[in-house]
Amino acid sequence: MGAHRRWLPHIIDGHRGLGRLRESVLEAVEAPFRCPAPERSLEFRATVPPALGPYSPVVRAGPWLVCSGQLGVAPDGSGAPRLVDGPTAQLAQALENADELLTSEGASRTDVVKTTVFVTDLGQAGALNEAYVGFFGDHRPARSMVGVAALPLGALVEVELWAYREPPSAG
Repeated sequence: MGAHRRWLPHIIDGHRGLGRLRESVLEAVEAPFRCPAPERSLEFRATVPPALGPYSPVVRAGPWLVCSGQLGVAPDGSGAPRLVDGPTAQLAQALENADELLTSEGASRTDVVKTTVFVTDLGQAGALNEAYVGFFGDHRPARSMVGVAALPLGALVEVELWAYREPPSAG
């Protein structure tokens, strides 16, 4: 928690009998920053290639969904990851893979609030923007595009995304 734990009690403690008020104020200040423990979705889905390492493809923490970096790997049923050809096709496939993960968690591409696109050639930004708009349409999540030296499997593009969607109610 933040600096308020240092200065807020001194302000309130200056007044007698305000112990309960102090706890109420601290609770109100801290409540928006609490997040439930993440729920990991580890089960394999036939339509999305499995994770390449020891991580969860998608994690839910309250209303937040975080999709781990997705590559432009086409599901072909063989179990061996196969990248599609070219950076724009890889971006389109990576976004489709992420969309499958979101759908499995009751969310959709319109719930995406932030993406990070990692690319090995920033000179492809114009073409990648077209593929990105083709996927999101008029929806415009915040985005970072980061140039990197290399990606797993020799991929040209990787996409990570964050979405905000209340979990489906049980019942």
